[in-house]
Amino acid sequence: MPEWAGEPQISIENGWALAKSYRSDPASGVGLVDLSHRPKAIVCGPATEMLGQLYPGQAKWTGEIFICCRKPGERIIFDIKGNLGRTWPGEYYTDLRDAWGLFALIGQRTEDLLKRVIPIDFKKPDTIEPSYAVLRCHGIWIQLLDPKASLPGIMLACERSYCQNLVDRLFRHGHTSVCNRLGYDHSMNGLGIIQLEISSAMLKR
Repeated sequence: MPEWAGEPQISIENGWALAKSYRSDPASGVGLVDLSHRPKAIVCGPATEMLGQLYPGQAKWTGEIFICCRKPGERIIFDIKGNLGRTWPGEYYTDLRDAWGLFALIGQRTEDLLKRVIPIDFKKPDTIEPSYAVLRCHGIWIQLLDPKASLPGIMLACERSYCQNLVDRLFRHGHTSVCNRLGYDHSMNGLGIIQLEISSAMLKR
């Protein structure tokens, strides 16, 4: 853990050691929170009909989960606020909890940092609905979810074997946007889902 992150406040939930917080300074840069412990799944076939109609690139928030459409007949589920012990209902669900890492970038400089790491504009400013994209960048397939929250933020997912590579890139480019590691909490704030505490370190150009 970087020295600037300080001592984490750890709690155990369903066998997962979660860092609840590192800092409590006001938001001014970009914060990174690790959500890899949250349930995730791919849904295929007839089961997608129960999740509502979505077109590729669309996503929706149910109050507990994001449902994202990657292609017709397939949905990606990110459970952000539901039961950590969630089990999936049938054969058309493939559990990705251990297969994918999931992160959120939060803060006023999120877009600035993201453009340095992923030089492809995938955001859809003409819609208020969440949007979703899958991009290949630096040899990594990255799932990107724009939740369209009040505080700027992006959620990123990739195969766990590439997570450290992705996080290293975020921190390496973060010297221009002040990327700091955050804690996780179930309270609804920030993205409207997660309580996030952003570092007030000086921004550098």
